Amino acid sequence: MSRAARSRALPLHTSRFFLMASVCLAVAYPVRAAPSTPVPDPPDPPAATTRLNRFFLETSGIDDDALVHALRLRLHGVRVDMFRAHANTAVSSPSLILYARVVRLDPTYVLVTVIVSDGRGYRRRIEAQREVEARVIAANLAVLSHGIVDASVEPDRSDAEIPTPRTSVAKANARTNATGEGKVPTSSDPPVKPPPASRPAHSTGPDHPTLIAPSHHTPDPSTPALGVAASAGSILGLAPGHPAPTPHFAAQLDLRYINPSRLHGSITLRLGTHGVGPYLLRRYRIGAGGGWSLESGRFELPIGITATIEPWTIRGPEGRATVTSTGEAARYHPLVGATLGVAPSFRFQAPHAPRLSWRIGTTIEGAASAEFADGPGVPRLSDPQGSPVLQLGGFELNVGIQLTTWFRHHPRRVPHTSL
Repeated sequence: MSRAARSRALPLHTSRFFLMASVCLAVAYPVRAAPSTPVPDPPDPPAATTRLNRFFLETSGIDDDALVHALRLRLHGVRVDMFRAHANTAVSSPSLILYARVVRLDPTYVLVTVIVSDGRGYRRRIEAQREVEARVIAANLAVLSHGIVDASVEPDRSDAEIPTPRTSVAKANARTNATGEGKVPTSSDPPVKPPPASRPAHSTGPDHPTLIAPSHHTPDPSTPALGVAASAGSILGLAPGHPAPTPHFAAQLDLRYINPSRLHGSITLRLGTHGVGPYLLRRYRIGAGGGWSLESGRFELPIGITATIEPWTIRGPEGRATVTSTGEAARYHPLVGATLGVAPSFRFQAPHAPRLSWRIGTTIEGAASAEFADGPGVPRLSDPQGSPVLQLGGFELNVGIQLTTWFRHHPRRVPHTSL
């Protein structure tokens, strides 16, 4: 091939070379499709407010300074103030605000009402002796506050409002001097409307809920109550003589009433049984009495006197047995007497029923009774052969265990804060 021919063929070979290179590149590196327009992920829902910002405290019958100090030690990073000191402060914050009112009910118990700025309301009855009230109340409030922040505690109400400082204003004005310096505005002054507080995004309920008082009340242990007591134990005769005293089994049911002065009355029904060979002794006691109850915290010591009448009978294989006296048929005469007893016990409050409580303890009762057929006497029973078998009445000791259920039907209303 001539030089001229080679020079003319060079462009053809060059074109083939570039064509082959393009094919190889396409196989080795495939062309990627253009990415589609990315779809953004849906935005996360706004997070609920989970930070506690301020804690307002109002008390009645409690050491304010000690409780505030104890709360500040347990709620780090939270500003704790007395509510009356910030009467003009608008309760508004993007974070949670808690208001707590602590009322002393008696030397043992306090009533705690907690309201959150998002509308949740809580009420608790706490056992707090006066000597340790600040530590106990602060510990309970701190635990409840953490539960409120992480929403692990169910509220009693969801439409509560932090109260207006009417009570705090009255207390503050009483401490001002005669010149009027530092006077806190009262209801007689022109009303000043605080700026509207924005409701948190996670709050529920209407925009302007109203709550005057919680839906339930925590009763004082000293309020009137109706009670039903069930007890079981034994009857042991104490009268000297023959035959020897033998214990009887007894079960008793009482219907009781107690008033605010701790005076109580009762109606009792008791069944006592005792087996003597093929015979079974049955004693049916009916009583009515009253007394007084000593209380200290959960401990109770009722003391009572009861008048009793006690019919009795003996059942045998052929039914009711016949009793004889001096060889002649005799009648069954009831025992008449009285008892004096105490029942040391402890009271337990039902966790979700403020009007219901239980009392568990023992009963110790001394009894004296006799029959009055031909003058007072104590029945002594003998078998057909004349051997003494059993003695009824006289002096007896009754010992047993007792469970009482109290229903407080008229609980004392504790002064409530307008919520």
